[in-house]
Amino acid sequence: YFTLRLKTGEEQKVTTNDSTLDKMKKSVRGTKALIVDDNKMNRIILEKFLTIWGMQYDSVEDGIKALESMEENDYDIVLLDIQMPYMDGFEVARRIRIMKGSESHNMPVIALSADVFANVYNKLIESGMDDFVSKPLDPNELLEVIYKYTMRVTV
Repeated sequence: YFTLRLKTGEEQKVTTNDSTLDKMKKSVRGTKALIVDDNKMNRIILEKFLTIWGMQYDSVEDGIKALESMEENDYDIVLLDIQMPYMDGFEVARRIRIMKGSESHNMPVIALSADVFANVYNKLIESGMDDFVSKPLDPNELLEVIYKYTMRVTV
């Protein structure tokens, strides 16, 4: 073991103002998402954010269940962990893009990963994913990406 002494950092201000966040929250309300992550705690965190924003969701722990769920349900967006056992997120995205009889070829697929974007960029593009959100998740960043791909007119 070891001891690490660190200075306390200063609080950072969120660059997105409250009215913009409110607009995004209203816009994503009612959006239906599929959460795919093998880590239960990550799914719980995502579920809490989506619930607060008024979104609907299904949550599964692997790629096989994700593909099965997509065959049975319609989603507006997929939030997909890329590092999962059995079938990684890249393979899940590829299979989503070739699913027959659905609008899945146009559905936004957002990669979630603790990996650095630059390290996975080429694989993201090749697999057909639309965007990337790094872990640990910043709720405002996640909201902005969901909003970007599911914008709805709100009054």
